[in-house]
Amino acid sequence: MDLPASLIFLRNPMMKFSELFNGFSCDELISILGPDYHWVRGESWSTPSQIIFFSSIHSPAGHYLAKADDEWMDPWINFPSITPAKSGFRTEVPGLIEYSIYKKIN
Repeated sequence: MDLPASLIFLRNPMMKFSELFNGFSCDELISILGPDYHWVRGESWSTPSQIIFFSSIHSPAGHYLAKADDEWMDPWINFPSITPAKSGFRTEVPGLIEYSIYKKIN
């Protein structure tokens, strides 16, 4: 049975990203987050546990941000610099939201 790239990486955390894949799909993230999560195309309502995937001229392949209070946590805010890569918070999404991942409301 072939495992999704996300599970292979979680089981082999020392593996380089570039050796494995070019990023996570929404379905792979949901397989990690659990069945309480769902994804939709475009922007949905803003929730505390929301994750968005956006693209822009600076991130044409796309990038994920996570909602944290009234800001967006960016795991690589100084992209494309890698020396060192830094995380930080943004007040606005710097591109077009393509997908939203959020926790289902029961």
